[in-house]
Amino acid sequence: MISFLRVLAASVASVLGLVVAALVLALGLPFWVVGFLTRLGGRTRRRGEAMSLPWPKLLRFEPEIGWRNEPDVDGYGQAATGITYRLTTDSEGWRGQTRLADADVVVLGDSFAFGHATDNDKFFADLDARPRVRAIGANGYSMVQEILWLERLAGVLSGKLVIWLPCYGNDLYENLLPNLLQYRRPFVREADGGWEIVAEHVSREPWPFYDPSDFPARFAEICSDTMLSRRAFAAADYLVARAAEICRNARSELIVLGVPEGWQVSAEGRRRLADRSPVPATFDAGKPDRELKQACHRAGVQFIALSEHLGRDDYLSEGHWTATGNRKVADLIAGLYAESG
Repeated sequence: MISFLRVLAASVASVLGLVVAALVLALGLPFWVVGFLTRLGGRTRRRGEAMSLPWPKLLRFEPEIGWRNEPDVDGYGQAATGITYRLTTDSEGWRGQTRLADADVVVLGDSFAFGHATDNDKFFADLDARPRVRAIGANGYSMVQEILWLERLAGVLSGKLVIWLPCYGNDLYENLLPNLLQYRRPFVREADGGWEIVAEHVSREPWPFYDPSDFPARFAEICSDTMLSRRAFAAADYLVARAAEICRNARSELIVLGVPEGWQVSAEGRRRLADRSPVPATFDAGKPDRELKQACHRAGVQFIALSEHLGRDDYLSEGHWTATGNRKVADLIAGLYAESG
């Protein structure tokens, strides 16, 4: 009898326990589901938001260099004029299908190397199966930031062709600046009769003020006989020499492709730039090509002016390459790789 009562009590307790557990689950399940969907929705909104906003939302902080691309992006970017474009980045934040270790050619640069405003299937780095091209670039980079990446990657560059894409429109000026808007960046300054890279100020903290410069006017000034022009090209000369040394030590070949602005490759654009110059009589749209060519000659590096290969139709209205511009650059890279052996 006692055994029967114990079994009955245990059974009643088990049933009550199951009832209570069911009630708890029933009451808690909606909250769990809502919480899960909220977290999922949050991730979806963050990814969708990153793809629907301009380039600063696609970047993350990077020590010393200032910023780099967000990794594992899969969606759409938005250019300044509202153009949306399909893009993906890998686990390191770079665009393109070729891993660095497998690359025949490494292309360094800013938004042109990143493929800003260019869909994946039009991106120069992925248009050909050979040579295999790895693009290392991010929107807003200066030549200084690209040099620092070159130093970081030197250990895997042996035997590769390195192609550097300095952009005339803002790189030459921004090499001298410690910031881009509120973002801190490394820069070059004169020291002890030479030049040096400064990166001690780079941190997550926003820059307290920034230069609201009129960059077309600054570029027109650099294309003229001015103090800014002389400083900008002296700094570029230092950076080219440093890049050449890095590549020689890494046993890789360096070729510099000077990237003109869309203004430079049309008569109307050149006229408008000349009107912005503080010394119009000395304005020369070809000055960046000549100065960079001389710097490369001194450093023992091959230089090619893309102004001799691209026309106005190869540029979008917002300033980056069209599909035909990307195709021409891909063809040029393939030819240079074939010549390099």
